[in-house]
Amino acid sequence: MGVRCLGVVIVAFGFMVAMVVPVQAQFEMPDPKEMSGIPLPSRDLADGTISVRLILGALANNIIDHSIDLRVNEEIRTAKTNENGRAQFTEVTPGMLVSVSATVDGEQLASQAFEMPGVGGVRVMLVATPSPSPDASTRLGQEESTATGRSADLVLGGDSRFLVEIGAEQTIEFYSILEVVNDSNQPIMPAAPFRFTLPANAVNVSLLNGSSSLARIADGEVVVQGPLPPGRTPVNFAYILSYAGPTFELAQYLPVSLNQVAVIVEKHASMDMISAQVERRREMEADGATYIVGAGPALAAGQTFDLSLTGLPYRSTTPRTVALTLAGLLIFWCVWMSYSRRLQTGRVRERETLEGKREKLYRELVRVESKHRDGDIAEAWYVKRRRELFGQLERVYRRLDQHKMSGREITASS
Repeated sequence: MGVRCLGVVIVAFGFMVAMVVPVQAQFEMPDPKEMSGIPLPSRDLADGTISVRLILGALANNIIDHSIDLRVNEEIRTAKTNENGRAQFTEVTPGMLVSVSATVDGEQLASQAFEMPGVGGVRVMLVATPSPSPDASTRLGQEESTATGRSADLVLGGDSRFLVEIGAEQTIEFYSILEVVNDSNQPIMPAAPFRFTLPANAVNVSLLNGSSSLARIADGEVVVQGPLPPGRTPVNFAYILSYAGPTFELAQYLPVSLNQVAVIVEKHASMDMISAQVERRREMEADGATYIVGAGPALAAGQTFDLSLTGLPYRSTTPRTVALTLAGLLIFWCVWMSYSRRLQTGRVRERETLEGKREKLYRELVRVESKHRDGDIAEAWYVKRRRELFGQLERVYRRLDQHKMSGREITASS
């Protein structure tokens, strides 16, 4: 797939973002909170094992007898922490995308989603924040539990947009450059993973560079697995669609509400873009090509972004179909003629063999009759031999009659 449109997006929206993050050397012990939720592969654990440690603020404060949830795809397993604050999950299938989470006094703790390794296990630490006071703890827990787990708090915002390029051999390359925005200060675990259902004829489906590890492709869908961290989670994917005429209808399902429609379409000749969801549009030149840039209002979760392309460059398939049909008929005729000739040649040779055998049998019959008249052979042997010769002649004549009929049929069909 081409990526020329990605550069055009920068021109279309008129900005670039550069960020420099200063790094300072730190020699003191890191804050446990900074390590919370980070999966660490461990060869000292048995294969398929995940060990989760739950603490309150500091390494010395283990939280015991507390539930830890392990999410494997859409399945959730639960285990309790022991006296060391550890909960252990075993026999986790290698290659599965998993995450662990827990709720402590209303605070939702969640790890990064990670792929289960084939060798060894994974250690994860979840660090809860100590409450400054009982009242504050209660209030904080209520606020965070309100934000946690509500899919309605997640939207497609930021620089979310759709890009359309015309590919080779009458194909359309469709790019979804999306950002799932979580404006809360806690991770949000949706009730179910977000599923971007793709068109049935989509091929070469792929995740683009920069897409979050929470996104994956499964069964013709792009699936986004929670929990989704605060801020922006990029979900970038693309696929190819084929078209056969000058008009093409396209629809992309949205499992999350979209703050604003933004679309860029590469234009060829008299091609145009039509969408009831695009209120403002203009054409622009960039990188030696023409693009249609459109924008529209928000779309609710569960809607589809609908787009109609007209005036697409295409070649009619009728001449090619006619040419292929004629070529197929010609090949069939040549094969049949070749087969008929071989069949006729074989039958001619077989008929010649039968005629030769007939002449040989006649000569033998004449010889036997002559010896019988001269009294050179016994009567019994004469009768037996004469019967054998007549039987063989009868079979030869029957075969010759069959050849005559087959020969007339082949001649008529040719």
